[in-house]
Amino acid sequence: MPSATSPRNPLTRARFLLAQAEALSGTEQETFDTYLQAAIVFGRSIYQNLQTVAAVPGADAAYRKWFTAKSAEMKADAVLEYFRESRD
Repeated sequence: MPSATSPRNPLTRARFLLAQAEALSGTEQETFDTYLQAAIVFGRSIYQNLQTVAAVPGADAAYRKWFTAKSAEMKADAVLEYFRESRD
């Protein structure tokens, strides 16, 4: 079980909520939208957690380098950028 501050907790929640949305019939639009929006919120919180870790003074240089590259890659992805802008 990951710690309460682990980004895996929101990831687990985001995956659960997305699975709930995917399992709905096509007639449950409002419930689908609720699950999807919640999954986006939890997914976005993962990014914020990773960003916070990278910004800490004295953060591991390799991690900071990885996050900087991953962040640029994610910002170049039109779908991810749309969700980031929608969430912000």
